[in-house]
Amino acid sequence: MTVIPFRRIGVTSSPTLALRVDLRTRLTAGTVPHREIRDSKDLTSIAQSRDQWRANNKAAPFILRPKEALYADASSAGDLAEMVASAGFEPARTDLELDETVLAATSLLGAERLRARGFGLSLKLASDCPLPLGGRERALFREFSTPAPTRIDPFLGCEGWQDHPLAARVFAAHAASIIVTALGVHDSVMARALVAAGFDRGQGEYAGYA
Repeated sequence: MTVIPFRRIGVTSSPTLALRVDLRTRLTAGTVPHREIRDSKDLTSIAQSRDQWRANNKAAPFILRPKEALYADASSAGDLAEMVASAGFEPARTDLELDETVLAATSLLGAERLRARGFGLSLKLASDCPLPLGGRERALFREFSTPAPTRIDPFLGCEGWQDHPLAARVFAAHAASIIVTALGVHDSVMARALVAAGFDRGQGEYAGYA
């Protein structure tokens, strides 16, 4: 028997968009493609989802996660900025999420170059807090993100959280008007506890997908 494979015509796959929402209002505050940006091909695919998102009159910024080599130094970051802008992502409506571990091992020159080009920057915090974040460093970022604490009580918030090194980052972020996002938020009970612990936004099952 000859088997003829079924071919889907005219259907293009696009990356799933994870939503980031305000934990208090659940309003959408950003969209994060599930794939990491490695090159212009990834951006082309993500741009399809961006166009669909904008066509539905959604204005929340896109939050892109570039591969670490793309922002490890000022020169690489300059190339990244050109690549993202060439794909039609407006800097004023696009945030780039950088990894604290990468910046601690290299320098902040890449982040400074991207910020100078008009992109908003989000910093994914590392649990061991390797990067000194004084006032000058904090001024580069509009958002911090970190996995949500696992020990959560709906009335008392996150047990022991105040003693965790990351808690100091959260409190410092608030003082500097930096948004703090919890990753891996499962439900509304968890969301309420995270608000009590000082988080502003959430991403995960609770936030949903587009």
